[in-house]
Amino acid sequence: MINDGLTSEKPIVIVGDINVDILKENNDSKKITELLACYNITRHKLPATRTTPTSSTSIDWVCTNLQQNEIITKVVQTGLSDHTAQIITLISQNISKPTPKEKKRVFSEQSVHQLKLLLSNEDWTEIQTIHNVDAAYDSFCNILQYSLDIACPHVTSNKNRKPTKYVWNEESKLLRKIYIEANEQYLRSGLPEDKAEVARMKKDYDLKLKKLRKDQNAAFIDQADNKSKALWQVINQERKEKNGKLTE
Repeated sequence: MINDGLTSEKPIVIVGDINVDILKENNDSKKITELLACYNITRHKLPATRTTPTSSTSIDWVCTNLQQNEIITKVVQTGLSDHTAQIITLISQNISKPTPKEKKRVFSEQSVHQLKLLLSNEDWTEIQTIHNVDAAYDSFCNILQYSLDIACPHVTSNKNRKPTKYVWNEESKLLRKIYIEANEQYLRSGLPEDKAEVARMKKDYDLKLKKLRKDQNAAFIDQADNKSKALWQVINQERKEKNGKLTE
């Protein structure tokens, strides 16, 4: 699977934590470079992505088969991890993306009324006399499908884009700033008390983000017309994100 993916003629960008320091010339780094070269892929030499009072290493990677003038990389201190974030900008021609479409039935008061009329005029005698359960079910589904296609036909429309959710406010931004400053102080001093302060600041920041996320989900459910549906949307989103983290 990996071999098939890397031999693709399409543009490839690989990112993540590799735990092999590109700033040091050693056997592990050499082997990775040689392996990637077999697929015409190069690893960008990022500045340090993890810094402690005693070390400075670039153990996250950005690898690609794109030309150097087609990609820009940089690292950013986000305060979310002891690693920096890697930001990648791809330089390409503007390509207009087709508007995503979705196919769905539109239910209105008028269409539902028409559906009820169609179903009320159907002859259900055949279904009632069928002894085979599966055959009776298939017959019922065919009638219902036929009526739905007349009263509430499928229509194709532009798919609504979900707005981006932001789970921070001015207070969380301030906590993030304080945490990053405390971490920089620890990197300069290496003192145990500064390390403890960093841990405390990080905990305050994480707890604030967790509370904001919880409040946002509660408000989303409270404002929804269909609260049961909104609740399951929140649950499924949380499951999706959790499963994504487990597979990373």
